[in-house]
Amino acid sequence: MQKIDKNASFIFFSALLFVNLVFDAYLYTLPNHTTIWNYLVNFTYGIIFILGGLNAIRLCFKAGFTLSSLLGKTVISISLGLISWGVGLQIWMYYNIFLHVAVPYPSVADFFLPLFYFFVALGTIPLIKLYAKAITPRIIAESIVIIIFFASIVFYVTRPDISTQLPFIIKFLNAFYPLGSAFLISFAVIILRISGIGIRKSLPFFIVGLALHAIASLIYGYQAGNNTYWNGGPVDLTMMFAVFFLSIGLVKIIWEFKSI
Repeated sequence: MQKIDKNASFIFFSALLFVNLVFDAYLYTLPNHTTIWNYLVNFTYGIIFILGGLNAIRLCFKAGFTLSSLLGKTVISISLGLISWGVGLQIWMYYNIFLHVAVPYPSVADFFLPLFYFFVALGTIPLIKLYAKAITPRIIAESIVIIIFFASIVFYVTRPDISTQLPFIIKFLNAFYPLGSAFLISFAVIILRISGIGIRKSLPFFIVGLALHAIASLIYGYQAGNNTYWNGGPVDLTMMFAVFFLSIGLVKIIWEFKSI
């Protein structure tokens, strides 16, 4: 098992976050939020999602973990989720710049973006199985309460439009995105609840990333419903921090998993 330099990843992704924050700060000064610069923000921070996933896969294999291992299944699944979201953002940018669609929803991007939730959920299952013996009836009851709690908040805040006159795909996506975020936060909190000291230090990074991703989705749902969303606004700013914590969280999980 080769040595992994987690500090190099931290410096690299910190630099990417800083560049994107400076770029986004510039976008806030523009009187018009439909410029090509606004559309390019999806490309710049979407790249971080892709690089975050690829970096985690690289470090996972470098550390000697394979797809047959628990860590391999977890990290690679979550990494594919990051990559899928990043690809979705590139497609979103393509619609913005080349097809002149300010808010492409629904679009081909909505094939890749939902995969994030699927792969991240798939990646958390091995972790839950690892601590199966620690799952008690009380924890199961708490988990159900957590899921209901977050789902209720999400639907109260976003109030997704699922009216009958809308096409099925739009109704599905309107409900799927916020509900998916609620379930992912719930999974993350459940894992933190049942895990031991082994990888607990790394999980907060990952959980903060999921929470920020969910918050960004909530903001998008609210702004999209009120026609106030703009590229480079609060949604994308929050997503920049989300991908930073997710990318670093994966690196820390790989690093600390060796001690379990």
